[in-house]
Amino acid sequence: MWNNRHLIRIFYKPIFIISILFSCGSVRLVQLAGWSFLLMALLLKISGYGLIMGYQYLMSQKTFYYYRNAGVSMRMMYLQTYTFDFAIYTIMLILLYLFK
Repeated sequence: MWNNRHLIRIFYKPIFIISILFSCGSVRLVQLAGWSFLLMALLLKISGYGLIMGYQYLMSQKTFYYYRNAGVSMRMMYLQTYTFDFAIYTIMLILLYLFK
């Protein structure tokens, strides 16, 4: 289990900044425009996921072989990474709601 956590941390590290920027941008959109723009902010976040996947596919293709050789499915890596990232995004939205 530790090995998978370590691999997820290695996988998430290069995209962390981009992902946090999309999260902050989405939360800022909700803060400025109101909660009626929550769906648009969510679409912005999902488009960020798509851009990150495209970036990784184009720039880090050889890295994927490392994870496959380690016996880890790329779908599981993306699922676990994006679940963790979406949890951070949800916490940011909850904090915005509580402290607005």
